[in-house]
Amino acid sequence: MIRFTSLLFLSVLCCVFYLAIYNSHSVRLHITKELAYDLPLIALMAISTVIGAIIMFVIFFIRDTKNYIQSKLAQKKRKKEEMSQGAVETTDKIPAFETNNNLVMCKKHEIFEQQSRWDELIRLQKTIIKNLPDNDSQKEAQQRILHGYEYEYGRQSLENSEIEKAGKIFKDVIKYDKSFIPAHLGLAEVFLLEGNTEAGINYLEKVHKETNSLIILARLEDLLINESEPSRLIRIYKNALSDRPDADAIKLFLGKLYYRLEMLDEALDIFNSFDGTSTYSEVHKIKGSLHLRRNDCEKAAAEFLKVIGLKRALRIPYHCLNCNHETSDWEGRCPSCKTWNTYDFNFDKHQKP
Repeated sequence: MIRFTSLLFLSVLCCVFYLAIYNSHSVRLHITKELAYDLPLIALMAISTVIGAIIMFVIFFIRDTKNYIQSKLAQKKRKKEEMSQGAVETTDKIPAFETNNNLVMCKKHEIFEQQSRWDELIRLQKTIIKNLPDNDSQKEAQQRILHGYEYEYGRQSLENSEIEKAGKIFKDVIKYDKSFIPAHLGLAEVFLLEGNTEAGINYLEKVHKETNSLIILARLEDLLINESEPSRLIRIYKNALSDRPDADAIKLFLGKLYYRLEMLDEALDIFNSFDGTSTYSEVHKIKGSLHLRRNDCEKAAAEFLKVIGLKRALRIPYHCLNCNHETSDWEGRCPSCKTWNTYDFNFDKHQKP
């Protein structure tokens, strides 16, 4: 490639010199309005050729560098997969009497998780549970891990468009643990992908009544807003408040909904029901906006000043109930402590310093 490029460049250079013999007249090249130079025509051609060659060199250099990096990354990935597969094959050769070896099992878990081989993990986890005595204190914890792997397998099936298979997996998880919120959300997603939005909404409404989960309620809100059914959502919030009148989180959700729907009087009534020293930044922000719409600038300013004194404003984050890891997006599994079904809204982050 380098030889060909060099030969091509020399050929172009020879052509330029040949043309210079018969094209000796000059052209006036203006750099600015006042600054101009007289250049031989052939010199201008040579300069243009060199500039073009430099540009092409840069383009090809960037392309080749990109291809080289991608090739190295692909090679590294293949090597890692080969090493992982080799490690699995090595552990599989360990005699049967060593199958309870914790180190072997941990290594297999690590490799299978890296490769998202959830079906293999499920089989491995079932073997671990089977080998535990009935009175073992770790059996319940290992069972929760099994449900987590089954949930991940269900998510993987959804991503692979295996909707029926995913639904069966989520139902199996829920059968053994009705409080496993990620599986409920996964099953609702199955209904949606099947085109049965109403069934998905009804299912989430039923689950919320059984679990009082705010995560379920937030997903229900998204669906009903998208389906343009705010009145139904208001009814759900009011029913929830009738069961738990002191649930400030539900009041906050209902007040925000009224605000989005331009139901200003209802929104203000909800937010005025909060204690005057409320530490929810959302409350003060929306109350300020409501007063501003009513041209009550003094009250609006007072509410906005309260927001400034808070640690966090606007969005309510999620946090892991197991390790307190915080994130702005809900996940079925905490990436920090690797446990499932532990994320909830973190209202403490809306408190004053």
